Amino acid sequence: MSKNSKGFVFVRAFSVRKTYNRLIAPTTSRDLSCIHGIRVLTIVWILFGHTRSFLGKELLTNPTAQPLLNGEYGVVTFLLISGILTNYIALSVTKGDVKRFNVVLYIVLRLARLLPQLMIFILLTFLLPLLGSGPLWAEVVG
Repeated sequence: MSKNSKGFVFVRAFSVRKTYNRLIAPTTSRDLSCIHGIRVLTIVWILFGHTRSFLGKELLTNPTAQPLLNGEYGVVTFLLISGILTNYIALSVTKGDVKRFNVVLYIVLRLARLLPQLMIFILLTFLLPLLGSGPLWAEVVG
């Protein structure tokens, strides 16, 4: 099996040594990939906070669980990090020249990326009540 074959590349993807070496290797890139990791953690925090009604009352009355269940700080953190990343990307695209930043084009491209997902979500909101039944259907989907 050669080192460039698909099988070797697939098996190497599960190598603990290669993965560890890649994780601890210093990086010279200027991207903010660590911030993306923090953003993922805040998304998990927000989802956990929004699903608290399904977790049971014993967790809701536990005072030590309240910081996890309060999604407000997670949302604020997520919006702050998203703003930082948006600003960083805008500055890197324009190379620091604010006059080169086209706000209208930025908004159009952002809407083109987000609107299809939003339209699918709205469509599913109307279709979901028509698709199911069961003992807890009305309680959960309502």
